Amino acid sequence: MDLTHKVKAGLDELRMLTLGCQVLVGFQFQAVFQELFADLPDHAKAANIAGLLLMILAVGLLMAPGIHHALYGDHQATRGVAHMTSRMADWALPPFALSLGLDVLIGAEQVYGTAAGVAGGLAFAALALGAWLGWGMLARARHGRKEREMADLRGDETADVAQKITFMMTEARTILPGAQAMLGFQLAVVLTKAFASLSPPEKALHAAALGCVALSIILLMAPAAYHRLVYAGEASPRFLTVASRLVTAATLPLGAGMAADAAVTIGFILGSAMAGAVAGGSVLLVLALLWYAHPWRLLRRRLVT
Repeated sequence: MDLTHKVKAGLDELRMLTLGCQVLVGFQFQAVFQELFADLPDHAKAANIAGLLLMILAVGLLMAPGIHHALYGDHQATRGVAHMTSRMADWALPPFALSLGLDVLIGAEQVYGTAAGVAGGLAFAALALGAWLGWGMLARARHGRKEREMADLRGDETADVAQKITFMMTEARTILPGAQAMLGFQLAVVLTKAFASLSPPEKALHAAALGCVALSIILLMAPAAYHRLVYAGEASPRFLTVASRLVTAATLPLGAGMAADAAVTIGFILGSAMAGAVAGGSVLLVLALLWYAHPWRLLRRRLVT
């Protein structure tokens, strides 16, 4: 596989993983406002907080390569982008698996009791880690050595405008479905009784988060409409510039919306606005480091060397 197709395949893989993560993030936000959530034991509520934060971390890791490709990679097919895509996917799988196990624990405990819930959560987390990482790491020792050596020797490739547009649209599709799912969960929360019990500042913060995610969706969908209306689907360097800026800009309100809802959700669970603010600020900081600071550091290192 040439490097251009390898980068495209890597971005497509991230798209599948990101959608699953963002749907589960939306569920974990919404679950807090369901009527029976208040009756959960403290350890189940703590598991929901941990699962939410782990899943947000996984989302941040999975979205980082696409943002790096758009901001600093000029949508080129490079070994650096391919390596970062693979590395971030590997790093995202453990928090994804652990969060999935915590979700199973909460659900199974309500049906079969605490012991069965813990056993089920551990089993599914172990199964996910084994299927996603363990199996591949074991097979790596016996298979794929020749292909990995060939990949390390392959040089960077220059993508034409059409291929760059394909990369950019893939990056947008990586983010958009999950953002749409999250918006749906945010809207559903507004109609719950638990939401009505929030303080006015908490309601306003959730409304701001909802607006941020909606703005992100608008920005992510704009390039496709602009491409069709202005250029009739033809490749154009100017379209690439405009669309890349729109997709990059969409990540700003999306990160802010996720951080704001993390603050509302965790503050509601713990009954502490301060704890919610700390959690939301931490989420925003981690996303900023993953999406902007880390790719910028990699770019500076490449320019220096």
